[in-house]
Amino acid sequence: YPTPLLMRDILQFDNNRFEGYDRIKKTDRTASVFLGLGDPQGFNIVSYNTLTPEWYGDHNMTAFNAPAVDNAVYIEDHHNGCFAELFAAHYGEITAETLVKYWPSMEKTGNLHAAIYDMARRMIWVSVAQYDSQGNFVPAYNSKFTRLDLNKQFAIPAPS
Repeated sequence: YPTPLLMRDILQFDNNRFEGYDRIKKTDRTASVFLGLGDPQGFNIVSYNTLTPEWYGDHNMTAFNAPAVDNAVYIEDHHNGCFAELFAAHYGEITAETLVKYWPSMEKTGNLHAAIYDMARRMIWVSVAQYDSQGNFVPAYNSKFTRLDLNKQFAIPAPS
């Protein structure tokens, strides 16, 4: 089950993160990646791999060598502590805007694509890699983020 098709099916057919996780558990997995599953009630990370998918929340992140943070689920991908430092410095006032400002350049993650989701406000910030005017590669984490208001996007009538 190729990962992009699985992601599409979760978005199209599943009503919440638990249904998405059930779909993942029932599939023949072909890759090893992390997938984020969120709904208005919460967010979890699934270690989607060829063995048994693992479900992670804000209090069982030890597999990633990441300190537990109430109401936050994250992967300290490079094990350099940057994300944990960001949480410690801004705990209680972390917003999507804070993450856009500090996280990608600190963590140096998101070479081709970086995205931050604010599920409560239904907003997404996304950045993609590009080339500058001299032809130099600029990774997504050093590129500008574009904010998408999903309230407005989903209000657009479907084509008839």
